[in-house]
Amino acid sequence: MNIRPCNLLFFFWMVLCIPTLAQVTPLEQVNVFEAADTVTRVIPKTDTSPYPQSHGKFHSMAQDAAMQRGSGHTYAERVTHWVLKCDPILLSRGVLPVFLERRLSRFFSVEGAMGITFEDYFKEFFIQGRQLYDKDPNAVKMNGMSAKLAVRYFPKHEGLSGLYISPELDFTNYRKQEKGIYINSAGRFTQGALLDQQKYVDLLAVLGTQNTNEAEREVYLDWYVGLGMRAGYEDNVGNDESNSGVIRVTHSEKISPILVFGLKLGLGF
Repeated sequence: MNIRPCNLLFFFWMVLCIPTLAQVTPLEQVNVFEAADTVTRVIPKTDTSPYPQSHGKFHSMAQDAAMQRGSGHTYAERVTHWVLKCDPILLSRGVLPVFLERRLSRFFSVEGAMGITFEDYFKEFFIQGRQLYDKDPNAVKMNGMSAKLAVRYFPKHEGLSGLYISPELDFTNYRKQEKGIYINSAGRFTQGALLDQQKYVDLLAVLGTQNTNEAEREVYLDWYVGLGMRAGYEDNVGNDESNSGVIRVTHSEKISPILVFGLKLGLGF
């Protein structure tokens, strides 16, 4: 039997390669090239996504792409940077603000609000004891203003959802006019109107939780409670005890503790 040199070289090549092939694990893909005498091993890469998974709320970019396939949304498009909100509970205090929250980083956001004020129904009915059918014929209603500023810290979750703590600074101004007879700066009785207004500055420590639907991150519910101090500056118009039928302005300033709570409804974009 004649053995060709090429066949002999092929036999020795197989003897050298078989032990190496036996050491390859099932996870490794082996590509043997006919034109070379080397073995190439390809080891699958592990997931190096920068988006960690946490209780099913955050996914890798590949998972998000799979979840959003068919809807036209990507991971970057689903990250909420702004939330526009309102607080219906504040209507009972005669305050109608519009809130806007801006995401600053993974754990921080800033929230501001501007709005108008009108009659404080809670104070009028529950504190001063006014009845629903009672109307002051001498009162001229006016609108005031309100403003809020807060910095929020989310310790457990990324984005604008989850438990948060926040220092908050609020300003509220109520205004109206009372018509009647009063004594002017010259000491004369004058028929006209006096400005009745209350200004409040609140410094609060707020604890809350902001929740959203996981799929689209569009609708937000923001429950909160806050405790702090209030500085009040009041110009209240009332009857002059020393002059019957005459009204006067009484100025007062005070600092007192305050407790606030509410629910904000928001839309993310």
